[in-house]
Amino acid sequence: MAGFGLGPGVFNIITTFLMNPLNLQADVNINGDFYFPLAVSENFPSTVNWIIFIHLCMSITGLVFLCLPGQFEVKVEENIEETGTFTLMQAVKTRSFALISIMSILSLCSGYFIIFNFKTFGKGFINDDKYLAVVGSVGGLFDGTFRFVWGFVLDYTSFTIAYKLNLALQCLALSAVYWAASDKVLYLICIAVLFSCKGGCYVLFTTLCDNVFGKQ
Repeated sequence: MAGFGLGPGVFNIITTFLMNPLNLQADVNINGDFYFPLAVSENFPSTVNWIIFIHLCMSITGLVFLCLPGQFEVKVEENIEETGTFTLMQAVKTRSFALISIMSILSLCSGYFIIFNFKTFGKGFINDDKYLAVVGSVGGLFDGTFRFVWGFVLDYTSFTIAYKLNLALQCLALSAVYWAASDKVLYLICIAVLFSCKGGCYVLFTTLCDNVFGKQ
């Protein structure tokens, strides 16, 4: 899961370098909206080819190190009876599943909204493509690495405290992001905080599901 979160930290830089190596600004005005010049869009086909090639190499490398099922199976004592576990269909029918689903969807909305729109929103204040790519990369690094941090917070506190802290940080960053958008440092901090909170939601709700429904 941490590797999944770290992906944007690498591919934001790679994609921007391939698409816009000269760091051209979005200064083509069409009906009041600003777009990148044709020289940037012409790089799109070659960028897609390079990204496919990189992903293919990564997939092949991952398959090489993939272990067969049961190779590292953890042995459990037969006399230990696991209690409080649910099958998937049993869990889906519970009230707890509905509440957890609503909580997770609402908690993740801000994180995914920022992931898809931070560059579009940011270029209205800071028209620097390479800087915005760095913002996305730093956000991806925070997304991946802070999953470990949220895990430690959860170990030493409780789900309630960790979840409230996550929501408080999201509210604070969302409230400040509009005012911080014109400052490179503050905008970077706000986006990084929102990315880290998004990654933390996966840690918090995965652990909560384990506690409520069991490992099965």
